Amino acid sequence: GNYVRSLLFIDAADVQFAAGAEGRHEASLDIIQLAVGDNGMVLGDWSRTLTLSLTNDQLRDARARGIVYSTRMMVKKPGAYQVRVGIRDTRSAALGSASHFLEIPKVGVGRLAVSGVLVRDGGTSPADARSAATGADDASAARETLGEPSLRIFQRGTDVVFAYEIYDGLDADTAAHLEMS
Repeated sequence: GNYVRSLLFIDAADVQFAAGAEGRHEASLDIIQLAVGDNGMVLGDWSRTLTLSLTNDQLRDARARGIVYSTRMMVKKPGAYQVRVGIRDTRSAALGSASHFLEIPKVGVGRLAVSGVLVRDGGTSPADARSAATGADDASAARETLGEPSLRIFQRGTDVVFAYEIYDGLDADTAAHLEMS
């Protein structure tokens, strides 16, 4: 089906952490995401509570660089959308929000589409970059939570890796038939 994958950047300086077990720093964030169609109707929604339990080093890095979190929200059909995200710190009740306009193309047999491109420094393996781009599993999402913000500045000569998805629009029966051919 159709979906929107988003990378959220959360400024950890605005998140209230409390002392947790074993010297860790704990916080909890409620995240809600909506896809509003060009007709004003909500055509997709997603929500989750993100629980953080950080070491001293992880907290220092999060405060310096922020928190990056990946979401994948199903939407009903291709078309123009405004994606809206709201985040609430459960401890302080502080709120943050963002929105973005995008278009989900209609794909089908003979109609290809490509996602946006995720670019990472060469210190990240292509498999890790692909997992981050596709949200392959919860473990990879956890590894990617403490990451760099979306602004990428690379020094000349730096190796970079990139990940993207190609959407072929084939239904499962057609794809299975092509695999057997």
